[in-house]
Amino acid sequence: MNAKELIISKKIRLMEGVYVFDLAMPETLPFIPGQFVVLMVAPKIFRSYSLVAINDTTMTLLIDVRVGGPASQFFEACEPGDTLQLIGKALGKFTVKESDRPKVFIATGTGLAPFVPMVKQLLDQDAQANVQLFFGSRHMKDAYCDSFFEGYIDAEKHPNFKVFNCISRPEGDMKENYYDGRVTNVIPAQLEECGSQDFYLCGNPQMVDDIQAILKEKGATDNVHTEKYG
Repeated sequence: MNAKELIISKKIRLMEGVYVFDLAMPETLPFIPGQFVVLMVAPKIFRSYSLVAINDTTMTLLIDVRVGGPASQFFEACEPGDTLQLIGKALGKFTVKESDRPKVFIATGTGLAPFVPMVKQLLDQDAQANVQLFFGSRHMKDAYCDSFFEGYIDAEKHPNFKVFNCISRPEGDMKENYYDGRVTNVIPAQLEECGSQDFYLCGNPQMVDDIQAILKEKGATDNVHTEKYG
């Protein structure tokens, strides 16, 4: 088993039960945006996590510990300086498919993780790229999507990039780029037809199934790519 030690260098709480972790790596890890890594948090306890970001020395993960189990217990209790093992290399084919069509990303919860590097890659390659990102949260205070795109949510730099924060339990006035309703309610109102874009769905399995059905009704066929979490 090809294992390398990772050291937790930073732990940030985004909301109840959801954290961002920076893990120090002993060497560079080749990576395509959208891929995941396999970690061993305890003997014979393996879990897969999509990479939010990576550089020569550090990988970043977005983890929900509310799902329970030994891996969740490890990440909830761990502190900077604790260690775990990286098994093998970055894996997965849930990556951006090459095409000239507009891209639409739809996520709930930590299903956002693979989309962070995918969207940034598109915008770094072409500041004018037509990219829409729908992110579902229960409450506005838990809508952490925007925090991952500082410097990208900018109408002057990226005029064709738009984020839709879909809030299923709104409280008070909605802020800019916030929308009342689940992603399954907001998508039909914002997208008239769905045959000319590439769609990427990640998150709650029921959400993924429901959105797929909506997109199919609006003309999406082989242009929908999915990854289910949970």
